[in-house]
Amino acid sequence: MKTIGQRIRARRKELKLTQEDVAKKVGVSAVAIGHWEKDTNEPSGTNLHSLAKVLRISIDELMQDSLSIRERAASYGNLHLSEEALEVALAFERSTPEMKAAAIRLLEVLQQSDKNPEAE
Repeated sequence: MKTIGQRIRARRKELKLTQEDVAKKVGVSAVAIGHWEKDTNEPSGTNLHSLAKVLRISIDELMQDSLSIRERAASYGNLHLSEEALEVALAFERSTPEMKAAAIRLLEVLQQSDKNPEAE
């Protein structure tokens, strides 16, 4: 089971960010990031929210051990999504605002083509 510090560090490295990069974006010192990664202390609510945004990960994913796709689906309530659909939803959740906007535009175009098949 990974600690929150281990998850912070792993995600930061995945994104190829330094502690200084993350600290600047979150608005704390690099020393604070180091303390979080070593589990000396944990980020406060505001810092946790900012950290999750910078790391493009949900707060739930930061706070709890990695869940399987099915366990994540259960945490979303009564959604009945295929594993593939859930993977897409989770990837969307971690995306940048620009990527989300592009994905939404693509879905709108696809939806329009489904409504108007003669336009193809």
